[in-house]
Amino acid sequence: MKNGSKYSKVLLTDVPDVVFQRDPFDYDFKNGRLYCFRETKTIVIGASYWTQIWVCAGFGRQVLDKIRDKVVVCSGVVIGSIPLVLDYLEKMVEAFRGAKSLLMGGRSRHA
Repeated sequence: MKNGSKYSKVLLTDVPDVVFQRDPFDYDFKNGRLYCFRETKTIVIGASYWTQIWVCAGFGRQVLDKIRDKVVVCSGVVIGSIPLVLDYLEKMVEAFRGAKSLLMGGRSRHA
């Protein structure tokens, strides 16, 4: 990255519905960790109607059955070191390339 040496962390966000109550970089982030955030501790994929639809449409019933007990984590806010965020993005792109369909924002994007 052109300016990668100037920064120790990077923040990704799906801007439209994100509000910061304080400086997002003003936390005691541990090196070597990627931070993703969740809206609640209690919602698992199998209990979230929209997440089930998204996973099933994109990756099939077998994947949904395999991960239905996992907690829903919002990929809308991610923070970490530049190498970790780049690795995360590469893995997300790889996963999405294997998807049959991506339901985002109420619209379907077919791969």
